[in-house]
Amino acid sequence: MINYNLHTHTFRCKHATGDAVDFAKKAVAGGLTILGISDHTPLPDGRWSEIRMSMDQLDSYDAAVEEARAQYPELTILKGMECEWAPEFKNFYQDELLGKRGYDYLIGAGHYFKYLGTWFSSFTSLHLPKALNVYAKQLESMMATGLFNFIAHPDLFGCTFEKWDKNLQAASLDIINASLATNTPLEINANGYRRQDFSPGPSRKQPYPWEPFWEFAGSHNIKAIVGSDAHHPSELLTKLDLCETLAKKVGVKLLNPRDIIIF
Repeated sequence: MINYNLHTHTFRCKHATGDAVDFAKKAVAGGLTILGISDHTPLPDGRWSEIRMSMDQLDSYDAAVEEARAQYPELTILKGMECEWAPEFKNFYQDELLGKRGYDYLIGAGHYFKYLGTWFSSFTSLHLPKALNVYAKQLESMMATGLFNFIAHPDLFGCTFEKWDKNLQAASLDIINASLATNTPLEINANGYRRQDFSPGPSRKQPYPWEPFWEFAGSHNIKAIVGSDAHHPSELLTKLDLCETLAKKVGVKLLNPRDIIIF
């Protein structure tokens, strides 16, 4: 049984509800022993501000985590952020978040990829010619920095494609090889199971976690961690069991937070 969760979002990202203390309350009630708060990081240049907090909310975010720790001392609460990658953000992540503010961990995520000089959404645009390769290279670059403790939903390209094919396999192999080379786990993300529940329409192809990707990953002895990607406290524990079942089915080794974070 999964007794941790490292992937949660607070109201500050503009598409979630609840705060750190609300997630902590739910975690204790549900029997978790380790909880990570990992909202979408603000970015110094204000990029993609519609789905993340602003820089001036960082102090309140830090304070919210400290308040949750004070109210629930029986729970290990870690402070993190979910981060997009571009080289210009490296100093902010390294010096401000991990350095000055002492964050416990960072999650790497490829919600966007840069293609022909323009940033595109990975949820809708990976069908563009050669875009899959660009997406895979983006995740490779992210892992090569050593800044990120794991990579969120690496298989989100399932939202764009209907069938597994040789191009998906080639991109997946690049991601898997980078994970193995850098010892960066990949995340089996429960949010896709919930999205499948409430968004079964024609625009939703194969919500992550996409089984063909994880079967392929399992054949390469990949290591993974489970995350709920909760955007409301009620989602904190939902579908984690399905992620664990998938990992066992395909032979992916699941790690726990102490394997990847020093605390």
